[in-house]
Amino acid sequence: MIDAVRAARTIVPEASTSWAALGAREGGQAAWAANELIDNYGYDLNLIATASLAPMANLDVLADAAMAGTLNTDQKLAYVAYLAALKDQYYYDFELDDYRRGAAQENWDALLSCNDAAQRISLAEKLSADDLRPAGPEALKTLRGYLQKTNLPQGPTAAPMYVIYAGRDAVVPAASTERALAEACKMGDGIQIAFWPESTREQVEPVAALGWLNDRMQSIPAANDCPAFTAAHPR
Repeated sequence: MIDAVRAARTIVPEASTSWAALGAREGGQAAWAANELIDNYGYDLNLIATASLAPMANLDVLADAAMAGTLNTDQKLAYVAYLAALKDQYYYDFELDDYRRGAAQENWDALLSCNDAAQRISLAEKLSADDLRPAGPEALKTLRGYLQKTNLPQGPTAAPMYVIYAGRDAVVPAASTERALAEACKMGDGIQIAFWPESTREQVEPVAALGWLNDRMQSIPAANDCPAFTAAHPR
């Protein structure tokens, strides 16, 4: 996201250095991460605020469920996408076939395709527990090591943050997001938090955060729910 802002300012040099970020699901993870990185990597920009909707903040649940053989269909697709991203980023170090076999290996490209969502869902529904199970304890340990590099928080944020998470998120359970939020609050982050207990992750739409972001762009101070949240979610 930070690079995208720089690219936009290269195209339109008169654009302001002040900006805000809004993202849902993987985009919510990216917006949160940008807030953590801005002090070092985004030193030449002025991040006003970020909003993360149903963010993919803590993915430990995917590794645990893959090992236990309890991944649901949505989690299978998210897990496959995460494994593919790891292979792209760590091509020579990450042994993809330690985490896929059978129908998953045979239909890998189709499971990752952007062209036919119905086919992807159908293929994922047919995958057995063993098709996506880590090969053993060492493979699971390796996967956890990669997750530690991508799970949030990795460090404190610099700007106010708004997080909306869903009680019926089929990929990342609310408890996983709550762990991430609790850790972020302990780091001193200023976070306004909204929990939608009856919503799915798809129902947490970007429009829900536009008013909050507009207030931040007008220099209206943001609320910080961390004290109350930490008290309600002791760790």
